[in-house]
Amino acid sequence: MANCDELWKQLTDASDELLSAFLAYVEDQTIDHRTRFELSARRYNDSLEPVVGVAAAFEFAAAFQRVTDSMDRRMRLLAEFATHGEMDRADTEFARSLELQTDEALRAFAAAKGVSQKHLDDIAEIDGLGEE
Repeated sequence: MANCDELWKQLTDASDELLSAFLAYVEDQTIDHRTRFELSARRYNDSLEPVVGVAAAFEFAAAFQRVTDSMDRRMRLLAEFATHGEMDRADTEFARSLELQTDEALRAFAAAKGVSQKHLDDIAEIDGLGEE
């Protein structure tokens, strides 16, 4: 089993890689960048679990998955609209409902992220991180 310092280093490294992969994917939405982003998200969650526990890590991963699924559905719909031309009223309403679902998923993710961060802060205090 890794010691406390190793766990925090793994989590920090995974967090840095996740941010880098996310920014690369946002800048250039290719399959390679998406794959890197998804793999780094898994690595982050794997690194998060030994620090905050199974339940908190699971909630974070589930919220993250809901966001990516929602964004994927919305992007697929927009791609369909782009290839088929005009949108009718039902199309517009459906696109709006997907946008609202994405917003809801983002709010749930922000809440799960806040819970995870609270766990991290509490554990860091217990571990004496950030103290002089």
